[in-house]
Amino acid sequence: MTNWSRNGGPHGSTSGTHASTEGHVASSERADLLRALGVLSEEPRPEHRRLADLLELPEGPEAGEFTDVFVMNLYPYASVHLGEEGMLGGEARDRVAGFWQALGIRPPKDPDHLGSLIGLLATLVEREEAEDEPAARILLGRARAALVREHLEPWVPAFLGRVRELAGPYYRAWADLLREALREEAAHAASLPTDTERALQVELPLHLRAVPPLPDPRDHDWAGGEGSGGDPMRETDHSRPAGDAFLEALLAPVRSGVILTRADLARAARELRLGTRMGERLYILKALLGQEPSRVLTWLADEARRQCEGHRTDDGFDEGATAFWSERAAATARLLDQLASAEVVAQNGETDHG
Repeated sequence: MTNWSRNGGPHGSTSGTHASTEGHVASSERADLLRALGVLSEEPRPEHRRLADLLELPEGPEAGEFTDVFVMNLYPYASVHLGEEGMLGGEARDRVAGFWQALGIRPPKDPDHLGSLIGLLATLVEREEAEDEPAARILLGRARAALVREHLEPWVPAFLGRVRELAGPYYRAWADLLREALREEAAHAASLPTDTERALQVELPLHLRAVPPLPDPRDHDWAGGEGSGGDPMRETDHSRPAGDAFLEALLAPVRSGVILTRADLARAARELRLGTRMGERLYILKALLGQEPSRVLTWLADEARRQCEGHRTDDGFDEGATAFWSERAAATARLLDQLASAEVVAQNGETDHG
Protein backbone atom coordinates (compact mmCIF):
# COMPACT_ATOMS: atom_id res chain seq x y z
CA MET A 1 0.00 0.00 0.00
CA THR A 2 1.20 3.51 -0.77
CA ASN A 3 2.53 5.42 2.20
CA TRP A 4 -0.25 7.96 2.68
CA SER A 5 0.47 10.91 4.91
CA ARG A 6 -1.80 13.30 6.75
CA ASN A 7 -0.79 15.85 4.13
CA GLY A 8 -2.76 13.86 1.68
CA GLY A 9 -0.73 11.86 -0.79
CA PRO A 10 2.12 9.48 -1.18
CA HIS A 11 4.77 10.23 1.41
CA GLY A 12 6.69 13.37 0.61
CA SER A 13 4.62 14.29 -2.44
CA THR A 14 2.41 17.07 -1.09
CA SER A 15 2.62 20.18 1.00
CA GLY A 16 0.30 21.99 3.38
CA THR A 17 -0.92 21.38 6.89
CA HIS A 18 -4.49 20.15 6.38
CA ALA A 19 -5.38 16.51 5.94
CA SER A 20 -6.16 15.84 2.32
CA THR A 21 -6.32 13.01 -0.15
CA GLU A 22 -6.23 15.36 -3.11
CA GLY A 23 -4.21 14.52 -6.16
CA HIS A 24 -4.97 12.25 -9.03
CA VAL A 25 -4.67 9.04 -7.12
CA ALA A 26 -4.85 5.67 -8.80
CA SER A 27 -8.04 3.85 -7.89
CA SER A 28 -6.08 1.00 -6.30
CA GLU A 29 -4.34 3.46 -4.01
CA ARG A 30 -7.64 5.16 -3.20
CA ALA A 31 -9.17 1.79 -2.33
CA ASP A 32 -6.20 0.99 -0.08
CA LEU A 33 -6.57 4.33 1.68
CA LEU A 34 -10.31 3.89 2.22
CA ARG A 35 -9.90 0.34 3.47
CA ALA A 36 -7.20 1.39 5.95
CA LEU A 37 -9.35 4.24 7.26
CA GLY A 38 -12.28 1.87 7.67
CA VAL A 39 -10.21 -0.66 9.60
CA LEU A 40 -8.98 2.07 11.97
CA SER A 41 -12.57 2.82 12.99
CA GLU A 42 -12.63 -0.59 14.69
CA GLU A 43 -11.28 -1.55 18.10
CA PRO A 44 -7.49 -1.13 18.04
CA ARG A 45 -5.34 -4.18 17.44
CA PRO A 46 -1.53 -4.44 17.28
CA GLU A 47 -1.55 -4.73 13.48
CA HIS A 48 -3.31 -1.36 13.21
CA ARG A 49 -0.07 0.39 14.10
CA ARG A 50 1.39 -0.39 10.69
CA LEU A 51 -1.63 1.14 8.96
CA ALA A 52 -1.42 4.19 11.20
CA ASP A 53 2.27 4.59 10.36
CA LEU A 54 1.53 4.38 6.64
CA LEU A 55 -1.05 7.13 7.08
CA GLU A 56 1.40 9.08 9.25
CA LEU A 57 -1.09 9.37 12.08
CA PRO A 58 0.20 10.56 15.45
CA GLU A 59 1.11 8.09 18.15
CA GLY A 60 -1.91 6.54 19.71
CA PRO A 61 -4.63 6.01 20.40
CA GLU A 62 -4.22 6.64 24.10
CA ALA A 63 -5.25 3.84 26.44
CA GLY A 64 -9.01 3.78 26.68
CA GLU A 65 -9.48 6.44 23.99
CA PHE A 66 -11.28 4.14 21.56
CA THR A 67 -13.77 3.17 24.27
CA ASP A 68 -14.24 6.75 25.39
CA VAL A 69 -14.85 8.06 21.86
CA PHE A 70 -16.61 5.22 20.02
CA VAL A 71 -18.28 3.22 22.79
CA MET A 72 -19.24 5.81 25.40
CA ASN A 73 -19.94 8.85 23.22
CA LEU A 74 -19.97 8.53 19.43
CA TYR A 75 -21.32 5.27 18.08
CA PRO A 76 -19.95 4.60 14.56
CA TYR A 77 -23.19 3.16 13.20
CA ALA A 78 -25.47 4.64 10.56
CA SER A 79 -28.59 3.46 12.39
CA VAL A 80 -27.73 5.46 15.52
CA HIS A 81 -27.47 8.68 13.53
CA LEU A 82 -30.18 8.04 10.93
CA GLY A 83 -32.77 6.01 12.83
CA GLU A 84 -35.91 7.59 14.27
CA GLU A 85 -35.12 6.18 17.72
CA GLY A 86 -31.42 7.04 17.63
CA MET A 87 -30.64 3.44 18.55
CA LEU A 88 -28.76 0.55 16.99
CA GLY A 89 -30.72 -1.49 14.48
CA GLY A 90 -34.20 -0.72 13.25
CA GLU A 91 -35.34 0.41 9.84
CA ALA A 92 -32.19 2.42 9.14
CA ARG A 93 -30.01 -0.65 9.63
CA ASP A 94 -32.34 -2.74 7.48
CA ARG A 95 -32.12 -0.14 4.72
CA VAL A 96 -28.33 -0.33 4.76
CA ALA A 97 -28.41 -4.13 4.77
CA GLY A 98 -30.72 -4.00 1.78
CA PHE A 99 -28.12 -2.00 -0.13
CA TRP A 100 -25.56 -4.75 0.44
CA GLN A 101 -28.05 -7.32 -0.78
CA ALA A 102 -28.89 -5.25 -3.87
CA LEU A 103 -25.20 -5.47 -4.79
CA GLY A 104 -25.32 -9.25 -4.47
CA ILE A 105 -23.18 -9.21 -1.32
CA ARG A 106 -24.20 -10.94 1.89
CA PRO A 107 -24.39 -8.24 4.60
CA PRO A 108 -21.84 -8.57 7.39
CA LYS A 109 -22.84 -8.84 11.03
CA ASP A 110 -22.83 -5.04 11.40
CA PRO A 111 -23.74 -3.78 7.91
CA ASP A 112 -24.16 -0.17 9.07
CA HIS A 113 -20.88 0.09 11.00
CA LEU A 114 -18.66 2.82 9.58
CA GLY A 115 -15.80 0.37 9.02
CA SER A 116 -18.07 -1.99 7.09
CA LEU A 117 -19.41 0.81 4.88
CA ILE A 118 -15.98 2.29 4.13
CA GLY A 119 -14.70 -1.21 3.34
CA LEU A 120 -17.60 -1.69 0.93
CA LEU A 121 -16.77 1.64 -0.71
CA ALA A 122 -13.18 0.48 -1.19
CA THR A 123 -14.43 -2.72 -2.82
CA LEU A 124 -16.64 -0.78 -5.24
CA VAL A 125 -13.71 1.51 -6.15
CA GLU A 126 -11.60 -1.55 -6.96
CA ARG A 127 -14.34 -3.26 -8.95
CA GLU A 128 -15.08 -0.16 -10.99
CA GLU A 129 -11.41 0.26 -11.84
CA ALA A 130 -11.03 -3.41 -12.82
CA GLU A 131 -14.18 -3.56 -14.97
CA ASP A 132 -13.52 -3.44 -18.73
CA GLU A 133 -17.10 -3.66 -19.95
CA PRO A 134 -18.44 -0.06 -20.28
CA ALA A 135 -22.03 -0.74 -19.20
CA ALA A 136 -20.95 -2.72 -16.15
CA ARG A 137 -18.44 -0.03 -15.26
CA ILE A 138 -21.20 2.59 -15.34
CA LEU A 139 -23.36 0.47 -13.04
CA LEU A 140 -20.50 0.09 -10.58
CA GLY A 141 -19.90 3.84 -10.67
CA ARG A 142 -23.55 4.42 -9.88
CA ALA A 143 -23.43 1.95 -7.00
CA ARG A 144 -20.33 3.67 -5.64
CA ALA A 145 -22.02 7.07 -5.85
CA ALA A 146 -25.25 5.73 -4.31
CA LEU A 147 -23.35 4.33 -1.33
CA VAL A 148 -21.81 7.73 -0.70
CA ARG A 149 -24.98 9.75 -1.27
CA GLU A 150 -27.47 7.45 0.45
CA HIS A 151 -25.55 5.84 3.30
CA LEU A 152 -22.44 7.92 4.09
CA GLU A 153 -23.01 11.61 3.32
CA PRO A 154 -26.27 11.72 5.32
CA TRP A 155 -24.42 11.17 8.62
CA VAL A 156 -20.64 10.74 8.43
CA PRO A 157 -19.66 14.44 8.03
CA ALA A 158 -21.59 15.40 11.19
CA PHE A 159 -20.19 12.36 13.00
CA LEU A 160 -16.59 13.20 12.06
CA GLY A 161 -17.08 16.79 13.15
CA ARG A 162 -17.92 15.58 16.64
CA VAL A 163 -14.99 13.13 16.60
CA ARG A 164 -12.67 16.08 16.00
CA GLU A 165 -14.13 17.84 19.04
CA LEU A 166 -14.08 14.92 21.47
CA ALA A 167 -11.04 12.86 20.48
CA GLY A 168 -7.29 13.26 20.91
CA PRO A 169 -4.72 13.88 18.15
CA TYR A 170 -4.78 10.32 16.77
CA TYR A 171 -8.49 10.13 16.02
CA ARG A 172 -8.67 13.80 15.01
CA ALA A 173 -6.09 13.13 12.29
CA TRP A 174 -7.96 9.96 11.28
CA ALA A 175 -11.21 11.94 11.04
CA ASP A 176 -9.54 14.59 8.87
CA LEU A 177 -8.23 11.99 6.44
CA LEU A 178 -11.57 10.22 6.21
CA ARG A 179 -13.42 13.51 5.71
CA GLU A 180 -11.18 14.44 2.79
CA ALA A 181 -11.47 10.97 1.27
CA LEU A 182 -15.26 11.24 1.40
CA ARG A 183 -15.13 14.72 -0.11
CA GLU A 184 -13.29 13.24 -3.06
CA GLU A 185 -15.89 10.50 -3.33
CA ALA A 186 -18.62 13.16 -3.35
CA ALA A 187 -16.75 14.93 -6.15
CA HIS A 188 -16.53 11.64 -8.04
CA ALA A 189 -20.31 11.25 -7.79
CA ALA A 190 -20.74 14.79 -9.13
CA SER A 191 -18.54 13.90 -12.12
CA LEU A 192 -20.86 11.14 -13.32
CA PRO A 193 -22.80 11.59 -16.59
CA THR A 194 -25.56 14.18 -16.36
CA ASP A 195 -28.46 11.71 -16.36
CA THR A 196 -26.89 9.70 -13.55
CA GLU A 197 -26.13 12.78 -11.51
CA ARG A 198 -29.67 14.05 -11.95
CA ALA A 199 -31.10 10.71 -10.87
CA LEU A 200 -29.03 10.83 -7.68
CA GLN A 201 -30.06 14.37 -6.81
CA VAL A 202 -33.81 14.24 -7.33
CA GLU A 203 -34.48 14.44 -3.60
CA LEU A 204 -32.94 13.86 -0.21
CA PRO A 205 -31.59 10.43 0.65
CA LEU A 206 -34.34 8.14 1.91
CA HIS A 207 -32.76 8.03 5.37
CA LEU A 208 -33.43 11.76 5.72
CA ARG A 209 -36.83 11.76 4.06
CA ALA A 210 -38.16 8.93 6.22
CA VAL A 211 -37.71 10.46 9.68
CA PRO A 212 -40.10 13.02 11.25
CA PRO A 213 -38.70 16.19 12.80
CA LEU A 214 -38.44 16.92 16.51
CA PRO A 215 -42.00 17.44 17.79
CA ASP A 216 -43.18 20.17 20.13
CA PRO A 217 -43.95 18.63 23.55
CA ARG A 218 -46.52 21.39 24.17
CA ASP A 219 -48.75 19.76 21.58
CA HIS A 220 -51.34 17.89 23.65
CA ASP A 221 -51.87 15.41 20.84
CA TRP A 222 -48.29 14.25 21.08
CA ALA A 223 -46.61 12.11 23.77
CA GLY A 224 -48.49 12.77 26.91
CA GLY A 225 -52.01 13.88 26.12
CA GLU A 226 -53.98 16.35 28.16
CA GLY A 227 -52.15 15.54 31.36
CA SER A 228 -48.79 16.88 30.23
CA GLY A 229 -49.73 20.52 30.59
CA GLY A 230 -47.11 21.37 27.99
CA ASP A 231 -44.34 20.52 30.46
CA PRO A 232 -41.91 17.97 29.00
CA MET A 233 -40.92 16.80 32.48
CA ARG A 234 -44.35 16.20 34.03
CA GLU A 235 -45.82 12.73 34.23
CA THR A 236 -49.06 11.70 32.57
CA ASP A 237 -49.11 8.41 34.43
CA HIS A 238 -46.98 6.57 36.97
CA SER A 239 -45.19 4.41 34.42
CA ARG A 240 -43.81 6.92 31.92
CA PRO A 241 -42.96 10.63 32.17
CA ALA A 242 -44.67 12.60 29.43
CA GLY A 243 -41.38 14.19 28.50
CA ASP A 244 -39.49 10.96 27.94
CA ALA A 245 -40.60 10.65 24.32
CA PHE A 246 -39.60 14.25 23.61
CA LEU A 247 -36.20 13.81 25.23
CA GLU A 248 -35.63 10.54 23.37
CA ALA A 249 -36.35 12.37 20.11
CA LEU A 250 -33.98 15.14 21.16
CA LEU A 251 -31.25 12.52 21.63
CA ALA A 252 -31.88 11.02 18.15
CA PRO A 253 -29.48 12.95 15.88
CA VAL A 254 -31.51 12.75 12.67
CA ARG A 255 -34.59 14.18 14.42
CA SER A 256 -32.91 17.04 16.27
CA GLY A 257 -29.95 17.74 13.96
CA VAL A 258 -27.78 17.56 17.09
CA ILE A 259 -25.42 14.83 18.30
CA LEU A 260 -25.59 14.99 22.10
CA THR A 261 -23.08 12.77 23.86
CA ARG A 262 -22.39 11.84 27.45
CA ALA A 263 -19.38 14.16 27.28
CA ASP A 264 -21.65 17.03 26.23
CA LEU A 265 -24.00 16.46 29.14
CA ALA A 266 -21.07 16.30 31.54
CA ARG A 267 -19.87 19.61 30.09
CA ALA A 268 -23.33 21.09 30.62
CA ALA A 269 -23.23 20.01 34.27
CA ARG A 270 -19.81 21.62 34.76
CA GLU A 271 -20.70 24.87 33.03
CA LEU A 272 -24.02 25.19 34.87
CA ARG A 273 -22.53 23.91 38.14
CA LEU A 274 -25.12 21.19 38.49
CA GLY A 275 -24.88 17.71 39.88
CA THR A 276 -24.71 14.84 37.41
CA ARG A 277 -25.11 11.10 37.50
CA MET A 278 -23.65 8.12 35.69
CA GLY A 279 -25.90 6.25 33.31
CA GLU A 280 -27.60 6.44 29.96
CA ARG A 281 -27.96 9.84 28.32
CA LEU A 282 -31.72 10.03 28.92
CA TYR A 283 -31.20 9.42 32.62
CA ILE A 284 -28.44 12.05 32.81
CA LEU A 285 -30.48 14.61 30.87
CA LYS A 286 -33.54 14.11 33.06
CA ALA A 287 -31.40 14.55 36.17
CA LEU A 288 -30.08 17.86 34.85
CA LEU A 289 -33.53 19.11 33.86
CA GLY A 290 -34.85 18.16 37.26
CA GLN A 291 -32.47 20.65 38.88
CA GLU A 292 -32.57 23.76 36.68
CA PRO A 293 -34.92 23.16 33.74
CA SER A 294 -34.83 26.65 32.21
CA ARG A 295 -31.04 26.95 32.41
CA VAL A 296 -30.50 23.44 31.01
CA LEU A 297 -32.94 24.07 28.14
CA THR A 298 -31.11 27.30 27.33
CA TRP A 299 -27.77 25.47 27.38
CA LEU A 300 -29.16 22.84 25.03
CA ALA A 301 -30.45 25.57 22.70
CA ASP A 302 -27.00 27.15 22.61
CA GLU A 303 -25.42 23.77 21.86
CA ALA A 304 -27.90 23.21 19.02
CA ARG A 305 -26.94 26.60 17.55
CA ARG A 306 -23.26 25.75 17.85
CA GLN A 307 -23.69 22.46 16.02
CA CYS A 308 -25.95 24.14 13.45
CA GLU A 309 -23.09 26.45 12.55
CA GLY A 310 -20.78 23.46 12.22
CA HIS A 311 -23.19 21.83 9.76
CA ARG A 312 -23.43 25.01 7.70
CA THR A 313 -19.68 25.38 7.32
CA ASP A 314 -19.07 21.71 6.44
CA ASP A 315 -18.72 22.22 2.70
CA GLY A 316 -17.78 19.76 -0.01
CA PHE A 317 -20.68 17.40 0.60
CA ASP A 318 -24.22 17.09 -0.71
CA GLU A 319 -25.90 20.46 -0.18
CA GLY A 320 -29.28 18.89 0.53
CA ALA A 321 -27.96 16.73 3.36
CA THR A 322 -25.95 19.62 4.80
CA ALA A 323 -29.02 21.88 4.72
CA PHE A 324 -31.12 19.14 6.32
CA TRP A 325 -28.83 18.90 9.35
CA SER A 326 -28.40 22.66 9.77
CA GLU A 327 -32.14 23.33 9.44
CA ARG A 328 -33.04 20.65 11.96
CA ALA A 329 -30.47 21.94 14.45
CA ALA A 330 -31.74 25.51 13.99
CA ALA A 331 -35.35 24.38 14.54
CA THR A 332 -34.28 22.49 17.67
CA ALA A 333 -32.58 25.61 19.03
CA ARG A 334 -35.73 27.68 18.46
CA LEU A 335 -37.96 25.11 20.16
CA LEU A 336 -35.64 24.78 23.15
CA ASP A 337 -35.53 28.57 23.51
CA GLN A 338 -39.33 28.63 23.59
CA LEU A 339 -39.47 25.83 26.15
CA ALA A 340 -36.91 27.61 28.32
CA SER A 341 -38.96 30.81 28.22
CA ALA A 342 -42.14 28.92 29.05
CA GLU A 343 -40.39 27.27 31.99
CA VAL A 344 -39.29 30.66 33.35
CA VAL A 345 -42.86 31.94 33.09
CA ALA A 346 -44.15 28.81 34.84
CA GLN A 347 -41.59 29.18 37.62
CA ASN A 348 -42.48 32.84 38.12
CA GLY A 349 -46.16 31.94 38.25
CA GLU A 350 -45.53 29.34 40.92
CA THR A 351 -43.54 31.89 42.91
CA ASP A 352 -46.32 34.46 42.66
CA HIS A 353 -48.84 31.94 43.96
CA GLY A 354 -46.54 30.45 46.54
